[in-house]
Amino acid sequence: MSIPVHTVQVLDPQTGNDFFDRVILAQKVNLAYAAGTNPTVAVTFAEGLPQSYGVFATASGNFPVSVSNKTSSGFTLTIVGTVGAAGTVDVLVVAA
Repeated sequence: MSIPVHTVQVLDPQTGNDFFDRVILAQKVNLAYAAGTNPTVAVTFAEGLPQSYGVFATASGNFPVSVSNKTSSGFTLTIVGTVGAAGTVDVLVVAA
């Protein structure tokens, strides 16, 4: 069963705005990061991102991931901790 696009609603209680019919999803999978202390990964999207968006990231090895330097073309991920071996991170971007 598919959901008609016109039934999508995004609630934003912080701003008091509700958005209908527009959700943007973007993903990048298996982005490599190096071993070391707090390695970073620059993530870019050629299509561009809206002014406001959420980033969900999961790193291999169960390391926490922080997001910084968000712009319309991408952001920086930091794998938090001392990473003994290189790994990968998967990213999901959601915007309304």
